[in-house]
This record gives sequence, structure tokens and C-alpha cells, in this order.
Amino acid sequence: MGDNQIGDTGGTALGEALKTNTTLTFLDLGNKDWGKNKIGNRGGTALGEALKINTTLTYLDLGDNKISNSGVVALGEALKTNTTLTSLDLYGNYIGKPGVVALGEALKTNRTLAYLDLGDNKIGESGVALGEALKVNTTLTSLGLGGNKISNSGVVALGEALKTNTTLTSLGLGMSDRDTQRVINDLIKRNQDLRPKQPTQQEPQVIVSLADAPKSSSGLKGQHQGAWVKFLSLAPEEPSAADLFQVIPLDRGLMVQHLLAAIPLLQQEGALVQELQAAGLSDYRAYIRFVLGGSDPINSIDHAQSLKAMANLYPFSCWIWEQGQATTLKCSQTFGTEGPLYHVLATSPGSSAHPSSRSYQLLTVEGYSPNFAQVYSQPLDDDLTDIQPPLAGDKQQPPFQLPTFTEEQLRHVSDLLRYQLAPLRGSLTSLIFPPHTLTREDTNILKKLLQDHQSLTQLTLPSAGLTDEDALTWAAFLKENTHLTSLSFVGNQFTIVGLKALMGALQHNQTLIQFNLKNNPGFEDSIRVTLDNLLSRNKGLQEFQVLQTTQPSRVVLSKLGYPGSRILFTKMADHIADFSFIQNLVLQFTPLNDATTCTDFKTYLQQAPSLTSLRLLDTSLDDQSLAILAPAFAPHPSLTSLDLRGNLLRDASTQSLAAVIATTSSLKALDIRWNRIQGEGYQSLLTSWQQRVRAPSQTKSPVLVIETDPNNPYQGAFRKLSQEQSGLDQIKGMLPDSNATIVKGYALNRTSGKSIPLFKITLYGQTYHMKEELVPGDGDCGYTALNKPREEAARMLMDQLKDPAISFLLSCEVEDSFKMDVFPPNLKRTPEYKKLKEKQAQLGVDIQKQVSLVNKALNRAEGDKWPQDKLLEAYFTQRQSDLVRFHMQKLIELTLQEQALEEELSAYCRNKQTIESYITSFILPSAAGYRSLHDNVETNWLTYSSHKDTEGFYRASSADAIARAMGKNLAIWTRTGLSHHYHWNSEAETLHLLHLNANHFNRLVE
Repeated sequence: MGDNQIGDTGGTALGEALKTNTTLTFLDLGNKDWGKNKIGNRGGTALGEALKINTTLTYLDLGDNKISNSGVVALGEALKTNTTLTSLDLYGNYIGKPGVVALGEALKTNRTLAYLDLGDNKIGESGVALGEALKVNTTLTSLGLGGNKISNSGVVALGEALKTNTTLTSLGLGMSDRDTQRVINDLIKRNQDLRPKQPTQQEPQVIVSLADAPKSSSGLKGQHQGAWVKFLSLAPEEPSAADLFQVIPLDRGLMVQHLLAAIPLLQQEGALVQELQAAGLSDYRAYIRFVLGGSDPINSIDHAQSLKAMANLYPFSCWIWEQGQATTLKCSQTFGTEGPLYHVLATSPGSSAHPSSRSYQLLTVEGYSPNFAQVYSQPLDDDLTDIQPPLAGDKQQPPFQLPTFTEEQLRHVSDLLRYQLAPLRGSLTSLIFPPHTLTREDTNILKKLLQDHQSLTQLTLPSAGLTDEDALTWAAFLKENTHLTSLSFVGNQFTIVGLKALMGALQHNQTLIQFNLKNNPGFEDSIRVTLDNLLSRNKGLQEFQVLQTTQPSRVVLSKLGYPGSRILFTKMADHIADFSFIQNLVLQFTPLNDATTCTDFKTYLQQAPSLTSLRLLDTSLDDQSLAILAPAFAPHPSLTSLDLRGNLLRDASTQSLAAVIATTSSLKALDIRWNRIQGEGYQSLLTSWQQRVRAPSQTKSPVLVIETDPNNPYQGAFRKLSQEQSGLDQIKGMLPDSNATIVKGYALNRTSGKSIPLFKITLYGQTYHMKEELVPGDGDCGYTALNKPREEAARMLMDQLKDPAISFLLSCEVEDSFKMDVFPPNLKRTPEYKKLKEKQAQLGVDIQKQVSLVNKALNRAEGDKWPQDKLLEAYFTQRQSDLVRFHMQKLIELTLQEQALEEELSAYCRNKQTIESYITSFILPSAAGYRSLHDNVETNWLTYSSHKDTEGFYRASSADAIARAMGKNLAIWTRTGLSHHYHWNSEAETLHLLHLNANHFNRLVE
């Protein structure tokens, strides 16, 4: 979370969260570039209080966060009792004597902290306190103090401490006094030598410093500052390479495939720009294919950016080291947080070893978990292993043990195929070969090896030079295989002869549901159609088997195709007694504009009495298809929700829909958005709906909600009818009077001789003369103006929550507060709130990425990118390419998730417990008490404003609820007009409030 804008409020919130969190072990709030977080003393204090309670966090980075003494004192107090934190980074803060003394006292009793970085602070003479602590501390192994101008007395104290301390193995001082530094180094060297050594390691020892390491986004800043690390295989004869990708054993073909697939993301993030410029290219595809994929490296290009991109796509990490003075190495780049960690030595251009080009040498490979703090709190020698990565062509010994296959089976296997088969151990289900890596002999051997391999479900053999002769052998393989579900022969040499042989085999194979044969010479339209139909058949058969076995109540069927859907629906209808478990059926991206398929589907629907929800999304359903299906749910005994979004329905279809509305009495929701219905069709639906709503009470059906496109010319009538049937028209009250006016004047007080302001108000044709009654500006003015003190208002609302109108009004305010991020802080700490916010944040990121991909597929210019809603509109009204459809279908799925999340949020806000918590935590406390409780940064006024000169946001729903509970109407005025009105009872008195620009309410009385 480094380099954000968390601030002290965010730091405080994180501290509160850590008090109850039981899973987080690694927290990086350090600022690597511009010091944006600035959690300050409030944040530091909150985190200190949390560490007194938290028992899981092991790593905490608070570098460059503007924390001074009071915040560090709180952290020091926490370290006295904390038993889990092993790494604490306070680099670049404002720590002076009080903070250092507090940390020193903590180190005297703390028994877990192994790494502490206090570099670039204001320690000065306070180093004496740390020296005293090191005399008794037995766990700290690394202490960073560079950039602190530590006085002589402090250095002497540290030196004296090291005479007795035998555990500190790294001490960074950044001193200019070489003699003193030499003494310190000797003592540190002695401690390092005292550590247990692995007897088998005979390689030379190298001093490694990360003091000048870049503050990278991977969160590895200063992990080993001043640490001594033993690297293996540093003998002079170790081979080096001019290409970084030759040192790290990544398959170049596979790397190219991954990067080509990730080009949209690379362009969006601006990755590889420097490398493209160095190569004199502007096209990502050309650079990846011909430079990164070439066998001859361009020595002038540093491929670190490409390596970083690969580390994000493939699980590995890399630290690049450069030669320092004597035997010192300095880390210059770090990236990646998963998989094996490769330590690489880079020799810069112009060095004596390689005067003309940059070269690389693999130092060692380190296996580690992503939890760096836990790893490096252990002895370093235990973590560094002597295992070199397997290299293709190494004939000394097999690179991996292969328990899946016998040695007899592998006797004729080439080294390359042996290496590629290595991951296929245990229950691994996927085997993907890079292009141009296997000979025909290898592929034939592979077929034989995989014949009885039951765990493999995905096999990819692209550009392997396979011919029609090979197609015949693989066809025989497919006839017998019952485990593969995904197979790719893209880019081979199959003609129509070989492809027909594979199609013949697929007639007998019923497990394969993905088969990529693109870029083969014989892959013509007839083959493509045959292949699609056979794969669709298999998918339908497999869906049927899965449903029979798992029996889920909610079923989602996506991209089935005609044969698959027809087979599935026929089988479900034939076994209807076995499919009574389906209550919610979703059919998406599967065409239903075929009469035979629709008839089969109708047969199933007519025999599915337990079905309550049906969604037919983007199924190409047209008027004729709906006319076939409509008798299945007009009427239907239990259907409550019918979702027909994204189809081809026009005005003619509304006759069928009107029949559904009239006859399916159980129906509660009908969604016809993203179709092609025009004005006349909407009129037909509205008439049928009106008849249902206004039917005699003894025959009334449940409340029905009909969702239509916002450009529907009857939208106002639809909304009004919706409110009428649900009673919301009574809850929401009358629409505000558009002719309401307020005019300010003055009258002379004959007693005092002073002029007093008067207001002439016109509302619903009635005129009132009112005066302004001042209310104290104590933050509770809104409640005072309503003549209901907070405590009385809260109690009254709690007592009347059973009233659906009161509950509805308050839930609207809760939801508005959530969306405007003015939620009460204590409710923000609840698991339900956090879960919703996390879902919103992740879904927002996913949607924006997908919107970018769709715009890219549409070739829209940078300044003319369409937003989500316009993309959806274009998708359902214009013919699109296959690529656009592919990306749009993903965007549609994300949009549906977004709508589902909105419904989840509304349900959370309507929950009685949520409303009660809102009343007790927000409405009940006085404004002064609320601000004091939340460190004077939060307000619970009846109005919210982000700027003092704006009218802001009324929390008008709670004001409406209070007025309704009092049996009164409510009108809120500004000096220029009616701002808010809640008129629900024409017989009741109206309360008039005057809202001023300074977020203050006064009362208007006659």
C-alpha cells in the first residue's frame, strides 16, 4: 500500500482493523517515491496500539511517513509486549531522542524483532540509548542507522555493546571515519562467523549491501540492508551471458507467447517503453517477436523491464546485483514477489570484465515464500539453497525425477521433451509446449506417453510442424482418450485431409470441449462449423452429466451453441423428475433464435414447476422465438423473475410479454433492457401492467417491477405506476411544488425600533408569512430546528422502525451515506462494510480494464474512448466483430456482477440491524461528542458539505423520517427557493426549516 494517499485518517483506520485481524502478516505502508502516505503521529500511534493486540503481523514498513517522536513512542510501547513482529522499517521519518529512547527500552525486553531500520532520521546523540539496548538484546540481527549523524558518544556506545552482543550481524552506520567503521565491521564479522554454518558449503563469502537499493514497487525496499549473504557458484569460471533471458531459464518461446497475449495490458501501463526506444521500434508486437524472441541479443538493450513484465505473468522473482568495491555487491533492481528468487550479477558496460557490453551471471536460486519477514527472520544460510535450475540439454543427469513415467518409457525421450515433461508430475492437469520446440518424433512419443495419463486435461502443441500423417495418429488417440477437455494444434500443417480425420475422431470423443485448429492450411469454414457443432454437442452432454451429479439449485449455462443446448434441453425434459432441483436458470451467450432449439427449451420449461427465476441474456431471442417460448411461462405456476436483457425483441414481442404479465400471477420482476422495443410496444406493456396493478383487491398479484431502457418514452408513467403499486408514492410523498416561492422582506418592530426579516412563502397555492427563529450553531441545529433533540429523535425512530415508511426512508439515507463515503466510522469497521467496499473496489478495477480492452478492440482513439454504458448500447444495437463480442461478453458479465452488488448493498442498507446501528452511532450522539469520539475529523450534522460555501448534501431522509414519526410534513428552504419537500399527509402541519450556506438550519414560524 506504499505511495498512496492514506494519511493519518487511513493510518488510524488500519490500526483499528489490525486489532481484530487474524490473518495479515505483511503490511507495507512505506513511501518509495514521493512520501504520499503521511500517516503521521496519529497513524503511528494507532498502529502502535494495534500491535499491542495483534498476534499475526510479522512485517511492517512505515518508511517516509512523517512520524515523529509521539508516534514512535507508541510503537516502542507496543514492542515491549508484541511477540510476533520480526521486521520494522522506520526509515526517513522524524525520530529524535524521545523516540529513540522508547525504542531502546523496547529492545531490552523484545524477543522477536530481528530487523529494524532507523536510517535517515534525527538520532544524533541518542545512539547511546540503542547501544545500551544492544547489550541485553539477543534477537536483533540487522540494524540500519545510516544518515543519522550519530555522535561519537553514540558510536562508542554501539561499539561497546557489540563487544558483548553476539547476535547482531548487520549494522549500517554510513560513517566517514574509516578506522571506527573498521572496528565495527570486525565485530560484526565476528558475530557472523559465530553463526552456524552448513558444512557442505565451501563457496567464497561475499558482503552484500542493499543500502542503496531502489525503493521498488515490489515492497522489497531495504530487506537486507547491510546484511551478509552467502552466494553460491561465484567461481570465476561461472559462465556469463549478454542476454538476461539466457541467464534465467525461462523458455523464450513461452515467454513470447505470454507477452504477446499481454500487449493490451503492457500498453495500458506504459511498460517496455524504454526498451522499445533503445531498439528503435514503436510496435510492441515486433519488439517482442523479433528482439525478445530472437536468438541473438541486442547487447545495448537492458531487458530488465521485460523481465519485470514476465515476473507479473509468470511466478518468479529476480534481484539484480552490481559489483561494488572489493567483494561488495549492491542491489540495483528488484521485482516479483512469488516463485523462485533468482539472484543475478550484472556487469555494467565499460567494466574491465566486459568492456563493450553488459553481461549477466546467475549467482544462485533461492526458494522462498512470499512472506519476506518470516523468511528473513530465520538464519540466511538456511534459506539459500545450492540447487541450480534445470537446463535443457544437460546430459549429466535428468533435470527432474519423473514419477509419472517409467525409465523404460523415457529411454528414447530427447532431453528437450524430458525437460518439458518435468512439470507433469502428480495431478498436474495442463501441459503447454512453446511453439517450434518439438520434433515430429517427440510428438509421436508424447502421444504414446499420454495415452493412459488420466490427470491431464489440457494439451497445447502449437507450431510443432505436425502434418496430415500426424493428424491420423492423433485422431486414433482422440478416439480412445476420455480425459482431455482442451486441445490446441494451432499453427501446424494440417490440410483438409488431416482435419477431416480429426473431425471423424471427434465424432467418437465426447469429452473434448475446446479444440483450437486455427492457422492450419485446411481450416476452412466447413471444418469450423463441423468443429463448433461437435464441441457444442460435447459441452451439452457434459453439462447434463454435471447437473445430474451435483444437482445445484442455480444453473448457469454459457456459450452452449445450437447442438449442445438442444441436446441438453431434450435430455432435461426427458428426465424432468430428476431435474426438479433447478430453481434459478441462467442461459447466456447461447443462441435461441432457432425454432427447434426453442421448442425443445419450451418442452423443458413447461415441465419445470419449481423454476422461480429465468434469465435469457444475449441469446439472440427475437419476436418469433419468444412467441414459441411464451406459452411455457404464460402462465407459469412459480416463476417470479424473468430477465430478457440484451436480445432482439421488438414491438411485436410485447404482445407475448403482456400475456405473461396478465397470466403469471407469481411474477415479481421483468427486465427487458438492451432490446429494440419502441414506443408502441411500451404502451402495450404499460396497459397490461396497469390492469394488473388496479385489479380488484381479492385478485391482486404480488408487486411487479418492470425494468426498461432509460430512453423509454413512457419511463415517467412506468415509474409512477411502480410507486403506486408498491406504496412508495405514499412513502415518498407528493412531488415538490414547482411553483413554490420564498421572498424575504422586513418589518419594523415598533417596540425596539429595529427592522426584522420576514419571509413570504407560497406552497401548493397557500401563502404564509413567517419569521426566522434562530437556532444555536452547535452542530445539532437541524434536530433543534425540528423541535426534536437528538436523543428523543433517535428513541422515536427506534420505536417506529416497524413502520415500513420510516424504515424505507432511513435505509435510503444509509445507502446514500455509503455511496458518498460519509458513513459513520464505527460502521466502516464492520466486516459487512469492508466486504462490500472490497468487492466494489475490485469490481471497479476489473470493469475499467475490460472497458479499455473493448475500446482497444473497437480501435477507438485515446480521446474518444466510450464509457461502459455507451459500449453496452453499441453492442446490442450494432453488429460487432468476434473479438469485440468476446470482450463485450466479459464486460456484460462484469456489469451483471455490478448490478448484483448494488442489490447486495441495498439489502445491507435495508437490514434492520444496519439501520439500528446507524441510528445509535450517527443520529443519537451530539455533534460535539461525535467529533470528539472520532478525533475531530468527522461530523454527524443533518447536512454534509465538501465545501463550506455549498449547500451540500442533506441527510434529508432522516429529517423526513423524524417529521413523519411526528405526524408532520417537512419543507426545507434556502433564501432563494424550496430546496427539499416531504409532503405525505395533506391534513398535517408542515415544519419549515431555513438552510443557510454555512450548513446551518434555522426554524421558520408563522
